[in-house]
Amino acid sequence: MTKVRSETAALPVVSVILTVPRGIDTIQPTVLSVLSSTLDALELIVMIPELDTHVRSLVRGVARVDPRVRPIRTATDDLATTRNAGAASALGDILVFMDAGLFLEPTALARMVTCLRAHPSVTALRGRAHALAVPDHDLRAAEVIADMKAGEDGDVLAVRREDWDTLGGFDPSLEPFADRAWLLRIIAGGGVVRATTVAIIGWGRLRDDVDRFPSVAADTAAVRAWDCLARRNDYAPEDDAAARVACRRQRARRRQGLARTMLAVGEGDRLRPLILMVQALLIDATLALRDPLGTLRTSLGAVMTAVLSWRLGRLVGGVRVRARGWALVS
Repeated sequence: MTKVRSETAALPVVSVILTVPRGIDTIQPTVLSVLSSTLDALELIVMIPELDTHVRSLVRGVARVDPRVRPIRTATDDLATTRNAGAASALGDILVFMDAGLFLEPTALARMVTCLRAHPSVTALRGRAHALAVPDHDLRAAEVIADMKAGEDGDVLAVRREDWDTLGGFDPSLEPFADRAWLLRIIAGGGVVRATTVAIIGWGRLRDDVDRFPSVAADTAAVRAWDCLARRNDYAPEDDAAARVACRRQRARRRQGLARTMLAVGEGDRLRPLILMVQALLIDATLALRDPLGTLRTSLGAVMTAVLSWRLGRLVGGVRVRARGWALVS
């Protein structure tokens, strides 16, 4: 596609901060989708994991032929910290955050820049990857909370540099929901977050099989992040009852998820799954109505584990063994 040079000449420089989560092997198509954008005035900052020599050599090869690419090595896997470091080195007037694995539409960056320039009231844009184009709309806090899923694919965030400096960066203590918590902070402060479709091609994330198995560490981080978000009380305006209900439901659901993961793994304190389910129901008793079968099976499995054994708890809780680790029956 021919690049729109006459239009992009008047646009501010955009800094695309590209992070490379562990297990990604589709970095080259993602990089090329950004570089083939109809928006010419951009720089692509690729945050390269320190130990990932394959990605480093690939990006350096692209950078040799396209000076808009700037690789930066990072020594941490923490997404929030990595993104903040990328923003600190960015030169653009508009910052765009995205993960490797997404293939942007050629006009996506230009549309995001045009929206931010045409609508000063819009603080940030949340670009999503959908099977079909979804009409642009302003997000409510409850909508952001409702789809907060650890490791969820699909977000591209755009913000003006001056608004980024005013808001501050992503909070590493709220991982794996630091980006969603950042959006909620904007909404709670009276700002506008607009949702738009940036890709309909979808994601090309290919992970090692082990990443599909339950992770106690990841689920524990999710529980702590939600509790921290609730304690800070900055995820929604005071009168946004829907957001508060959604937050309460998420806290309960995360505890149920951690209890099921512990049953699947079968290690640690045998009382812990039961404690988690009691906490979940105390936080949000409607969990039993919204997911009656899952709540019942997990609760009975937790009781059997606490009283008898992990093996019996897994059986009652609906957990089966696969060839490489524990997985949950959906």
